[in-house]
Amino acid sequence: MKGLIYRDLLTFYRRLTKGTYIQEFIFFFIFLLVLRNRFSCITYLLCVLPLNMSSMPTVMKEMDVNQKGMRAALLYPVSTKELVGSRYLSVFLQQLYYVAIMLVYVTLHFFIYGTYSFGDYLMLCGLSWMLGILFASFNLIACFGSSLNTAAIVYMGILVLVAMGYFIPTIFLDVDFALILQMNPVFLLGGACLAVVLSAGFTYLISLKILTKQLQKA
Repeated sequence: MKGLIYRDLLTFYRRLTKGTYIQEFIFFFIFLLVLRNRFSCITYLLCVLPLNMSSMPTVMKEMDVNQKGMRAALLYPVSTKELVGSRYLSVFLQQLYYVAIMLVYVTLHFFIYGTYSFGDYLMLCGLSWMLGILFASFNLIACFGSSLNTAAIVYMGILVLVAMGYFIPTIFLDVDFALILQMNPVFLLGGACLAVVLSAGFTYLISLKILTKQLQKA
C-alpha cells in the first residue's frame, strides 16, 4: 500500500504547476493583508482551504483516465481494499500541506491582528481540516463511481454549495460564523470529528463496493 500512496502523491505533485503555487501564495496574502474585515479569516479557513484540500481526487481522476493510472494499478499484487484505501490515505496525507499553510496563516494573523485567542485560531484550523476531509470524501466517491466529467461537476457543485451556504447567510442575513467559537470546544470538535469519521468511513465502503463491481464486470 505504501507504494500506491507514494505513487499517488508523486503523480499529484508532478501534475501541479508553478501557477498553482503562485495562486495559493496570492490568496494567502489577500486574505491576510488585503481583506482585513471580520470575515476574511473565517472565509479563508472555512471555505478556501477546505475546498483546496478536496481538489486532489479530481486531479487523480483525470490522471487515471488520461494515463490509465488506475487500470495499471489493478495489475499490481494488491487487493481492492488496498487500492481504495491508498487513494483515501494519499488524499488525506496531501492535506497536511494545507494544514501547514493554515498554521502559518493563523500564527501571522494572531500576531498582526489578534482577532481571536490563539486557541480559537487552532480550533478553526481543526474545523478547516475536518471540512477538507469531508469535502474530499464525497469527491472521492464521485471519482470512483463516475466519469471524469461527472467527478468535475461534483467538485464544482461542492464549491457552489459551500459558497452559497457561507456567503448568503453572511451577506444577506448578517450571520457571523465566528459565533461557533463560543461553543464548547470539546462538543464542537468532538461532534465534527465524529461526523467526519462516519462520512469518510461511509464513502470508503461505497467506493470499495463500486470498484469491486467494476472489477467483476471487467
